[in-house]
Amino acid sequence: MPLTPRNDVNFKRNLIDIIKFSYDNDISRPFISNNKLLIGYGFSLKDDIELICAQIYKNNKDKVIKDIKQTIANTTSKTTIEKIDTDELFKKINDATKEAYAKSGGADTLPKFEFSSEDQLNAILEQKLTPLIQEINQKLNNSPLKNLQAVSLTSDTQNNQISREHVALLALLYISKKSNIDPSLSSYIKSKNRFKAWFWLAYESFSDEVSNKTSLLREKISNQFGLYESDEQNVNFAECIDVFSHLNISKAKYKSKNQNNKEIIQNVTHLEFMKLQENESNLNASDASKCEPLFQPFVTKINSLLSAQSTKTFGIENIYCVNLVSSNASNTSRINKLLRQREEEFYKQENILLLCPRKMTTPIRVFQPKKSEFTVVLASQTQFDCSELNPKELNSSRPNYGKVNLCELILTDFKFDSYEDSKNEETKFKNTKSKDTVILYQENKNEEDKINGATFTSIKQNSDDIEYKLEDGVISMKYFEDQTSKNKHLNFSLLNFAKENNFTLRDDKDSAMFDIKLRLAHGNNIVPTSASSSGLALTINNLIIENEDGKVSEDIDKIYLHHCFNKSIYESISLVKNEDSDIKNSYTATFNIPIDKENKGDTKFILYSSDLSKVYSTKDIHAHTDTAVISLGYQDKSSSNFCYSNKVSLRDITDHITNVISDSEYPFKTNEPICLKAIYKQEKGSKRYKEILWGYKVIKSKEYDELSKSNPKDVVALKDQKGKEITFKISDVIQKDDLDKLKQGGHTIVFFAYLEGDKDKFKFFTRYGKNHIRIDIKIPLYIKFKDDKLVIYEFEHAIKEKAFDAKLKLSDNKDDALIKNGNYLYINKNISSNEINIYKDDKLSKKLKSDEKINKSYQIYAKEESSSNNQSNADKDDKLGINLLSKENMDKFINSFNESKSLTRVDSGMWEDGDEGINVLIEIKDYPFTLDMLKQVFTNIKTNQEYILQEMVDELNRRDDDGIQMYVKYKLDTRNRLEHFFGQCFVEAQDSGNFELEESLRFSNTTLKRVFTFVTEDEAKMYGKIKNVQEANREAIANIIYDDNRRKSANWSLIGNIQEGDGWKYRGRGIKQLTGKDNYKGFNNFSHANQWVENDINFLDSPDLLVQDGKYALMSATYFWTTAREKTKKKLYETADESKLDSNNDDIVERITAVINPKKLGLEYRKESYKRIREANIFNIFLN
Repeated sequence: MPLTPRNDVNFKRNLIDIIKFSYDNDISRPFISNNKLLIGYGFSLKDDIELICAQIYKNNKDKVIKDIKQTIANTTSKTTIEKIDTDELFKKINDATKEAYAKSGGADTLPKFEFSSEDQLNAILEQKLTPLIQEINQKLNNSPLKNLQAVSLTSDTQNNQISREHVALLALLYISKKSNIDPSLSSYIKSKNRFKAWFWLAYESFSDEVSNKTSLLREKISNQFGLYESDEQNVNFAECIDVFSHLNISKAKYKSKNQNNKEIIQNVTHLEFMKLQENESNLNASDASKCEPLFQPFVTKINSLLSAQSTKTFGIENIYCVNLVSSNASNTSRINKLLRQREEEFYKQENILLLCPRKMTTPIRVFQPKKSEFTVVLASQTQFDCSELNPKELNSSRPNYGKVNLCELILTDFKFDSYEDSKNEETKFKNTKSKDTVILYQENKNEEDKINGATFTSIKQNSDDIEYKLEDGVISMKYFEDQTSKNKHLNFSLLNFAKENNFTLRDDKDSAMFDIKLRLAHGNNIVPTSASSSGLALTINNLIIENEDGKVSEDIDKIYLHHCFNKSIYESISLVKNEDSDIKNSYTATFNIPIDKENKGDTKFILYSSDLSKVYSTKDIHAHTDTAVISLGYQDKSSSNFCYSNKVSLRDITDHITNVISDSEYPFKTNEPICLKAIYKQEKGSKRYKEILWGYKVIKSKEYDELSKSNPKDVVALKDQKGKEITFKISDVIQKDDLDKLKQGGHTIVFFAYLEGDKDKFKFFTRYGKNHIRIDIKIPLYIKFKDDKLVIYEFEHAIKEKAFDAKLKLSDNKDDALIKNGNYLYINKNISSNEINIYKDDKLSKKLKSDEKINKSYQIYAKEESSSNNQSNADKDDKLGINLLSKENMDKFINSFNESKSLTRVDSGMWEDGDEGINVLIEIKDYPFTLDMLKQVFTNIKTNQEYILQEMVDELNRRDDDGIQMYVKYKLDTRNRLEHFFGQCFVEAQDSGNFELEESLRFSNTTLKRVFTFVTEDEAKMYGKIKNVQEANREAIANIIYDDNRRKSANWSLIGNIQEGDGWKYRGRGIKQLTGKDNYKGFNNFSHANQWVENDINFLDSPDLLVQDGKYALMSATYFWTTAREKTKKKLYETADESKLDSNNDDIVERITAVINPKKLGLEYRKESYKRIREANIFNIFLN
């Protein structure tokens, strides 16, 4: 694999920039990060204090360092790190150093405890990098990144030995505070696997830390390391092999959480992982996907290299590369598994590219999905087994029926093991397609040669022809000259050629594959193409097969061999009962399998009556109890055939369901017939037959893996469906609520089968097999507007070629329906005109209107934008909806849409007969809130508190399950509402001018008595703050002033605190300072009723959640904001709506204050806060 270090002439700047980025603070002075006291580039005030003081105080260090250490120790001993006031600590250190310096007789001015130049920082960093350099050199010895020299950061001399990759590794080790390189990263670098190293840095570094900062750090470090050997303009074929050996193949674990906040782990490909990660982290960005453009240079390179030999082009998700995953095993089985899975999702013909760039110990055999055209690029010295390829389309219902060019073969002179020496040479390719039939003539003429196996060779007509040879059942091809030896050619080999001729060459008709037409010369009859020097004819002659009751198995005619090492599956060639054997119920089974005869270790196989790989994972196959296991030693594999005579047995399940399958082809639709089959050997009429009954459950697609680990709950029985095979329309048998869930997308319907009389009816799995089938229902066709693009989606796949430039124009009134029904708008499926109406309902009875008065409907239309600012009224765009900008663009959209209708079969309705609509999803300014907005509101925020504001921003921008953003649900969707809401919150969430999510309760004794008149003089003196005498007893104060018994006697409002300690437990928290048990209870009930929080969240039991998470601090305030007052029945946001543009709105502020704080404490301050936020135009992107 390619991994060549690239010199970084700006290594010093790049390294420091990444390190500085990891800290948001003023790094010249002390700050807190990850619960540690730091300064500079993360230098510890505990461990690095000697180095720090040496740079700041130079020769005076010894005079002050003892006092500095003591000051820091005194501070950390009195409070936890996160609560330390770093400004106060800075002042104390400077006071201590002045005093110590004066005592030592120092006369000069002593510098403050801060860095005054970058050189000071660099000098310390240089010393701290030394052990990290040693670690890199030790762990990456014998790798491309060995021999990293010392890094100089304090001089202008450039070190030419520092590579971009080394800078990335140093930054990673330094920021993560780890002294050891992760073993996985080390192995990727040693194996020269640039892509895997890049992926690890981009997505797996910094352990499982999840934050915006971590994501940005990963991005910076991985960008520094680099995905490309040179740059995106100059990728080579070797780099493409590196990427596509993993991108669509290798596993990555994607972690997410369900509604109950339970972690869900999905095994996905690297490309799927990156897309999921991007979708999850793209909360505050409106940019298009960065993932696919990142890999487009590799796709472009591949398509460019093959363009002269193939008319096909290949998308990023359809390129696979066969490679080794260990010293002997290839990733072929993983590719086969993925292609089998993808076959169930193909709804149109897909072009699949398979790269086979290196020699393997056994033939490569790859599964070709239906509805795909396969292109194989083959390097020399590797045998390719064609038995799983589709030479032609045999399904008469498909457009390609009868087509014999569903796979093509391209040869390449690329040499995997020597690419480093020849990477600057252009790789050559040759399509094996033959113009006419190629005749193969027998080389050996005598009878003895015929008996031993004749060799057949083609005669080249010109120099550009491929020479074909058939010898020992292998078809070999010679074309490219081997530059390493004289007069020799690279050799390419095929096995099991010509499926339609039973894998033979004949003299009476052509054997065709890859558009290669081969025929033996007349008189040579038939010769097989299925033998191989690496093949093994395996016979197992004492195989006992019985059912689960220990009786003879009925109607078994084949068994399956599971190769435990490479995970390949082989079907028996024959299975014959041993009628004369003394061994009861014994059989003889024969197999033809490729095998690595050079592997001196034992090879293990698992035998079973069905292909377990279709139901179970590899781990579960090994754990299955009904299988037979055999093991072949080195000597057993050495010849071309072997007979295994030891007695082994397996159970063939005859009285239980072993699988549920469907003969219906993906994509499934709710309004089209679907056929389900339960695999169960007993037939009606048999005494042992039990009727098969059915049920279903609709679940979220992403929760399937987790839910299928245990028995399902709330399965709906299908009363009218019974039998081994059932056919029905989903829309006819499921409940309306479940159909509505499927219409939303992202849902799966699971069907269960069980035998009548079973105690536990519905199960995902039993010990005998799989009792369910997962049917993914994708929205067949919808249109999505996002980022000034109108994109057509087919079965929830965005079609790149069907994306059109467009603009969204809304009514000035910002029609609520457009937002509220943003995921449920429709257009008529029969479109042909240049103006297409958008409807509110799927019956197309209610056009979406901006205003009843002006009666303007939202439409998809075409209106060219004028380049002039002085366009006449007639030229103005007075329409509403989605403007495709030109008639040409509109015509392309209509043609593409009509093509999509045909592909997705929506003419008979989308969901059930009668539905006429096509969904239109309109995303309006996805994520309007930013961190900068809230920093302008909370001007008193400290740097180490900004994460709280970011959590609030994320919550405001978050989309709920119904697609509506939370700021809309929180009634914070107009400028008036936002200015009043945050004007109040700014005052509520502070103490002594500082931003706080928890009320301080640090009342002086006089204030305590003056504000809370029911507090006694003695209580005020005992618990209130008295300057230079005592601090306030916060807990005691809370338990007095918030005690309902005390408040009632003074005619104060009651807040539900009747138990001892309730006052302190339910003190003010959040940005509105939610106070009192009744309010916490109301908030808890309200948030669950609206499904704002997960089921296991309980604010009564855990009130501190309002302090620990900015999301809940915000949410608690919006509860108060959106709840109707008991007396007036009015909600606070409705009062805010009465604000006027030409008024200071003091009366509105006062009315809102009277609800939030009945005593109207701080009213003038609240008016000032509202005025400041309004005049700053913080929320001017929102309408009033």
